[in-house]
Amino acid sequence: AVSMRTGEILFWNLVDDQRLKQTLPDQTHSEIAFSPDDTRLASGSKDFTVRLWNTETGSCISGSLQGNIYHVPTVVFSPNDQWIASASKDNTISIWDAHSGQPIAGPLEKHQG
Repeated sequence: AVSMRTGEILFWNLVDDQRLKQTLPDQTHSEIAFSPDDTRLASGSKDFTVRLWNTETGSCISGSLQGNIYHVPTVVFSPNDQWIASASKDNTISIWDAHSGQPIAGPLEKHQG
């Protein structure tokens, strides 16, 4: 879950409501998406970046994916687990390789929300 008050990402066991992992560091998160196999998490940020995280260890596996010039409130994995799309408040969409974090396309312009 993302705490909208602090921007932190916290992991919880929904069965017994126990916290599982430490907060993921280094970013003011605004959006998260889990990979189809739940091994990675993508986070969009108010610092204009996207990051990939290992859900088992909580470590950042991509560094900052940069290409947006404004807040990134939307990230999503493709159903085949090959790409991540990020939409920014700058009205652009970027496409990233879901494993390496390398840019594939974008920023694509003119989306309206």
